[in-house]
Amino acid sequence: MIRGPRVIDLGIAQPSPNLPYLFCDPAPAVVIRYEHLTNDLAALSQRLGFDLVARLPVTRGGNRTSRTGAADLPGADQKACILARDRAIFDAFGYRP
Repeated sequence: MIRGPRVIDLGIAQPSPNLPYLFCDPAPAVVIRYEHLTNDLAALSQRLGFDLVARLPVTRGGNRTSRTGAADLPGADQKACILARDRAIFDAFGYRP
């Protein structure tokens, strides 16, 4: 099993998984962001006329042994590669590098 920085390097070497979907023609009508999941789903619920938020699954995130956040995992050079590869996403969604 590959772990740590090496697995991040392998992921960075792949084409961005989201660019083809976010910036295709036609562009998606709605993008639901994980970090704004409840608010994005609430807005979509209003648009559709039924409550999606009430149907969110209950996760067992408390069972994870590692509490390292995703932003803390890659090194500075890896972050620079991710930023370069996914610049359009950072810009479009206001993510700060």
